[in-house]
Amino acid sequence: MDLELDEITLINRSLKGDKQAFESLFVRYKSVILQMLVNYTGNEFDSNDLLQETFIKAFLNLHRYDSRYTFAQWIRTIARNTFIDYARRKGVKSPILLLDSVPMQEYSPENPENLIIGREWQAEIERELNALPEDYRQIIELRYYMGYSYDEIAEELSLPMGTVKNRLFRAKGLLNKILKKYRQP
Repeated sequence: MDLELDEITLINRSLKGDKQAFESLFVRYKSVILQMLVNYTGNEFDSNDLLQETFIKAFLNLHRYDSRYTFAQWIRTIARNTFIDYARRKGVKSPILLLDSVPMQEYSPENPENLIIGREWQAEIERELNALPEDYRQIIELRYYMGYSYDEIAEELSLPMGTVKNRLFRAKGLLNKILKKYRQP
């Protein structure tokens, strides 16, 4: 299968039952998704299992793919959600990383009160994030939720590197102002 085929063509062929087309998508994104999962889990063994689970979910839900997003964005979101499900199943301590200048808080399953507070806190932060202007919200999501590098963001949004850095700096500033009221003492 030609690796130069565009994603939409590969997705359409996959939806028509072409297994090689989906395999091409897998080959194209497996190393990026694996690295992302290794960063989340800290080990390659669990990450390989999560990689397989991610692509199985993608294959089974390919009919739900929304072409407003790139396949890379979609598969990264599935991988992130797969990791979150895994962490919940295993009772893994899940750090909630806000942004560069905001300290990381751990909410342990051994302390249900902290876990509930953490979930409420995270939901409130997500509401605040959704209230940001679209340009800022999008760049925060790409960087912190989907794990894109600055180069990947620049390519994804067709922006110069300086604009990416500037928007990210401003977006973090806006979000950090909002988040100050949620910081734990």
